[in-house]
Amino acid sequence: MKKLIIGLLCVFVVSALYAEVSDDVWKALINQKVIIEKNDGSEVAGKLTSVADLVVVVIKADGNVVSVTKKDVSSVRVNTASETTAGAAPSQVADVPLRQMYFQFDPLGFLQIGPSAEIGYRVTPSTLVGLAVRFEGLGLLYQDIATSGFQWNASLTNMAVEGMVYQLFSAFGINRWYLQGMFGIAWGSTNGVDFGGNWQGNEYHLEIAVGGGYRWRFISGFFVDLGALAGVGPQLSNTKYYTSNPSTIINNGLNVYIVGMLQVHLGWEF
Repeated sequence: MKKLIIGLLCVFVVSALYAEVSDDVWKALINQKVIIEKNDGSEVAGKLTSVADLVVVVIKADGNVVSVTKKDVSSVRVNTASETTAGAAPSQVADVPLRQMYFQFDPLGFLQIGPSAEIGYRVTPSTLVGLAVRFEGLGLLYQDIATSGFQWNASLTNMAVEGMVYQLFSAFGINRWYLQGMFGIAWGSTNGVDFGGNWQGNEYHLEIAVGGGYRWRFISGFFVDLGALAGVGPQLSNTKYYTSNPSTIINNGLNVYIVGMLQVHLGWEF
């Protein structure tokens, strides 16, 4: 009899130690950050996303999805902020390195000195270099400047090619502050009528500017920039001729334009 009682007590103790957590507890913890302690002493920490008959599913801070068998669980508790380990920052603020290449375009340029399309490459963990094509003739502000207040006509195919450099700095989570440098060359044609008759003009100018802004990045690789550029645009040549005498080239005075614009980039890292 004594041996029977001792045996029953052992079974009771073992059963108590390895009793499963009730379904009511699991259901109450769905979508909570939890720490699951298993019978073997190991722990699984993450967000509890679903509860089935035999298993529960947890998404860990590093993004891995783990399935834990209920019968292997000895206890479960809510993971408070003080229990988050230093090496596992909350997923919503964890950093993500820049990908190797990017593509972006600037639709706000339609209202300024032209929309641009740009492709670039990461040369260091936080430095990007890119090459952009700007369709200046499609910019409303550009048309105003190039035609002296819409007195003349400027070709819609006027363009610029620009080299870009970005230095990015850590901000909140995966987002970035950035500084930007630009060096480019632009060309265009205009035409109109004055006291000498119909004329055709051509000009080339440099574009040198610096700026900065803020980049909102997303896990998918999509990003949005909000920034500004300011600089100068010295003309290299500024000529015209009258269509009645195309062999006579007239050299106009060279101007230095002020380059300034807001930027809204929509882009993708890949």
